[in-house]
Amino acid sequence: MADLAPWSMGEAYCADRRHYFLGAPFDGIRKEAVLSLLDNCSSHARFRYVVTPNVDHVVRLNGNAGLAPYYDQAWLSLCDSRPISRLARLLLLDLPLVTGSDLTAALFSSVIRDGEKITLIAANAEIVRAMERA
Repeated sequence: MADLAPWSMGEAYCADRRHYFLGAPFDGIRKEAVLSLLDNCSSHARFRYVVTPNVDHVVRLNGNAGLAPYYDQAWLSLCDSRPISRLARLLLLDLPLVTGSDLTAALFSSVIRDGEKITLIAANAEIVRAMERA
């Protein structure tokens, strides 16, 4: 798998904020900062992706080491789990809750502009058709 240089955009802001917690990578970045980073990306930037691990993802990662590179090499890895975020806080680790659904809605309402290309990965074709209609 190619090295995707996770911090090729926003390196100074993010480089020290990736933590491994419960076997999964998490970046301690709040939704507003993520939106700002994404909004300020060059339209010529190479492909990057964001993952939003939740409890199910953490369980799967711990049971299947082959999944780890996909999370490790993500440009951003954001906590999509209230229980994980709260547990981290109890252990004095700041993992802001940034749900994938809230982030996606915010991206479409304030960051993605008409004509911009996006990559959509969905569980099935029905979801893709619903997204196209939205």
